[in-house]
Amino acid sequence: MHYPTSTWLLCAAGDRCYPFENVPAAYDLADVRGRAERGRAGNDIGVKWNRIRTISCVTDSLDMTIREAKAFMYDGLLDLGDDHYCHTLTELPPPADVYGIELRRLGWYVKFSIIPDTLNVISFHRPERLLQTRGMGLIR
Repeated sequence: MHYPTSTWLLCAAGDRCYPFENVPAAYDLADVRGRAERGRAGNDIGVKWNRIRTISCVTDSLDMTIREAKAFMYDGLLDLGDDHYCHTLTELPPPADVYGIELRRLGWYVKFSIIPDTLNVISFHRPERLLQTRGMGLIR
């Protein structure tokens, strides 16, 4: 028997279980975008980058300078939508939202958390495995 994805693909979020398409992200994207805009305008004020899993990955993958890589990642953060959401990691506090997005015809794994006043961009790199997004399909 064939079941639509929303019927059989369930994901636990806290103490509740949701159909995949209804799993809530830990962070509001409008807030994330606002923090990214302010960080870009203020030379990273309020934004922390995991240098190895973000900047180095982008500079190596796209042969960019650090400044170009940061601009690329800010653009990516601002382009994220609800359809790009994959899941939230909750093993360690704080929770970290994972998104998959295509930029420059390449797939990207994006993971971030918010620590009181800081957008903590943990990962921004090519996916190590397929990512199932909420509405954009698989990101490679």
